[in-house]
Amino acid sequence: MLDEKWATYAKAWSQPDDERNATLATLTSVDVVYTDPTAQVEGRDGFSAHIGQFQKDVPGAHFEIIDVKDHHNQSLARWKLCGKDGNEMMQGTSHASLNEDGLFTSFTGFF
Repeated sequence: MLDEKWATYAKAWSQPDDERNATLATLTSVDVVYTDPTAQVEGRDGFSAHIGQFQKDVPGAHFEIIDVKDHHNQSLARWKLCGKDGNEMMQGTSHASLNEDGLFTSFTGFF
């Protein structure tokens, strides 16, 4: 089940605004916090805007989830970022916390 959530999350990074906002509404808390080496944003709207900017900066790129581990509402996912040509651009790892309702409350990306 958590593998599916991470796959849906990865797909959100390639979705147009309306689809992405709907996806994030089903996956994240309203006050979700996203942090990576280049950014820290708070709130679902800010997170969606950050993803939108990523799409402009890296057009046609998409994420693929390689592996997911989880316990006690904590999760770790290994992923790869692929360019629009399908070639791997980089790999990384993201940690996420989930609330009791199964919504992601925070993401921390490492790359």
